Amino acid sequence: IPTVTKRTILAVDGRGLILGTIIAEALDCDLVFARKANKLPRIEHKVAYDLEYGQDELAIQQGALTSNNHVIVVDDILATGGTAEAAGKLVLHTGAKLAGFCFVGQVEQLHGSKRLVESFGVPILNILGSL
Repeated sequence: IPTVTKRTILAVDGRGLILGTIIAEALDCDLVFARKANKLPRIEHKVAYDLEYGQDELAIQQGALTSNNHVIVVDDILATGGTAEAAGKLVLHTGAKLAGFCFVGQVEQLHGSKRLVESFGVPILNILGSL
């Protein structure tokens, strides 16, 4: 049986869920949600990450992604890159391939793009560019 590659959107909690859902529908891709920890109904993969004011956790359901998934992480705004980096780590933890990131825009002065390129070396799309 040949392996089938699944194009997948990983939509990040908050406004990324709305944007990710629209993109997944438009591209006819699978859709997986990355939520704050303990918000999902089943056992979760979790990654802790730093915020400007503390720490948080991002989670996906175990089994939602496999090595067959090629994943684009989608969120609204790229600032420091902490949340996006946590999402990328979750993707890699599952064995899936991280294909890139997509944001509506970015706050360029906070160097989130640099952080993601250094961590993952994948393409980053900013729909509106710098905000």
